[in-house]
Amino acid sequence: MPTIADSKAPRSPRPVDARSLLESIVFACLAESTDDERVVSLMHMLGWPAQFVCCGIAGTPPSRDIAACATSIRNHLPAHGDGTPQDCLIGKHDGHLVALVRVDDGTSPDEVARIAETCFDGHEPICLGPTRQNADGASRAIRAAINALFALKARTREVPQPMRCEDLLPENVP
Repeated sequence: MPTIADSKAPRSPRPVDARSLLESIVFACLAESTDDERVVSLMHMLGWPAQFVCCGIAGTPPSRDIAACATSIRNHLPAHGDGTPQDCLIGKHDGHLVALVRVDDGTSPDEVARIAETCFDGHEPICLGPTRQNADGASRAIRAAINALFALKARTREVPQPMRCEDLLPENVP
């Protein structure tokens, strides 16, 4: 009897392991404004604390290689004080890569922006989202960075690279 694994039907790309799958689920939830206790529990499974400060960064991977860009971002982030890897959620949205990085353990938003300059395509816009707290703030930070990239298409003036979401606000026009 044939099994599903024997099927000739095309398969969708799948994360390589359970952690990657869990990370992609958490990212999708946060990007779609789902930030309730279920998502918090999933974040705990990834090692995120209940309370944290974070920021989002979004841009286009060089050569559109999302996997290589994600690896580069993770490798450039400094480790926590105890030597464990920095908490970072990475997902993709409309061809852009978005990274949510904890900035409450020695990593600053400015440091995240410098890392993004080396990891994203320098010929495409890069956006640093606002600093926010906890899962609901993480959701807002991700959406702010994504929305700023879309708003950039309608800009009528130059903005710095990497830009901050606030750089697109009309009240910040020089």
